[in-house]
Amino acid sequence: QKSINEGLLLKQTSSFQRWKRRYFKLRGRTLYWAKDSKSLIFDEVDLSDASVAETSTKNINNSFTVSHLYS
Repeated sequence: QKSINEGLLLKQTSSFQRWKRRYFKLRGRTLYWAKDSKSLIFDEVDLSDASVAETSTKNINNSFTVSHLYS
């Protein structure tokens, strides 16, 4: 499936104290990310049940939050 959008974004770490640059691809309702565009293995999250909200964190423009509940 062809990517809708892809490119470098900043991803907040699990400790919520640092940001790391990651390469993201949005395909349908699935978001993939990896360390760089040449990576063979991408982590993924299904966005079917997720909500997206525009956010403004520490004056970072064009930022958003993806909230996903795991059951």
